[in-house]
Amino acid sequence: MQRAWLDVQADRVLAAYATRYPDGVPEPTAVEARQLAAIERALAAAVPVGGDARRDALLAEVYADPFDDGPRAVLADHLGASDDPRGEFITLQLVPSPTATQTRRMTALLTKHARAWLGPLEKVIAKEGVEFRRGFLAACRVKLKNAMEAERYGHDPSWATVEHLRFTGTRFSNQAFSGQDSGVFAVDPVMKSLRDVNLKDDVDLARLLEHAWPHLERLATSTEHPLGEAGLAVLHATDKLPALVAIEMRAPPKNWLASATFGKRLRHVVLGLAEGRDVASWLPELARLPALETATLHVPRGGEPQTFARDDQHKLAPTRT
Repeated sequence: MQRAWLDVQADRVLAAYATRYPDGVPEPTAVEARQLAAIERALAAAVPVGGDARRDALLAEVYADPFDDGPRAVLADHLGASDDPRGEFITLQLVPSPTATQTRRMTALLTKHARAWLGPLEKVIAKEGVEFRRGFLAACRVKLKNAMEAERYGHDPSWATVEHLRFTGTRFSNQAFSGQDSGVFAVDPVMKSLRDVNLKDDVDLARLLEHAWPHLERLATSTEHPLGEAGLAVLHATDKLPALVAIEMRAPPKNWLASATFGKRLRHVVLGLAEGRDVASWLPELARLPALETATLHVPRGGEPQTFARDDQHKLAPTRT
């Protein structure tokens, strides 16, 4: 209860500072800097009540290499020895082919404990869209209200296991757009497992491409609003997305997809067509993508999207609905 109360108070203070200083909190004075340093020293020297150093060390190992199940299994054994239900849950999710009974047990554990197992990220993760895999958070939707929240939560090591990340409010073909409030987009190199992310505009894209994303397979931008010329140029030439095989975006200029650094790898494409470009005019261009398996084209003015797939002759043919 005390921790929950402190979290509420901290959030109120942060919200007040964000309102008072919309351009960022000013640098502390010399006196304030000394006071902050003293607080940091005291916190570093404090021993957490009920702490579990072994658990924390094993969690750090999981986050250091989220692709290795070994540390997860060791952590599960450690937690199970103290009757922590998280240990049982991790063990069950590491089972390659769980039985129906095991699946029901996992569901029951998640229903009861999922929000608690989100840890510090619980404050910024929406209730819908949460998925755990191999015992840890793997997919979620995030709403960061401002830059202060992004700074507070965006670098947490527990993001390391997240593979699919949605930022709520972003214009996205299969999600609603919440008015003009698009939230804050924040990605960090700690997100080592990231395979799928959505963007809103050139600013988001620039932030994403500040770092390399060796496992990112799918990138989604708005299908309604095009990237600017600068964003298109940067994305077209990037070498920071070596695993990219799926893209969703407003239809780019002619020949852009086929000549992009990732064009020969693209297997799945979703495009929002601009006025004046009909579906038929796009098929020859899509046919130039050698690895393409499926393409979905969203036509203007709310028309039904049309999906195409390679047929036996490797030609793009409309799929049956």
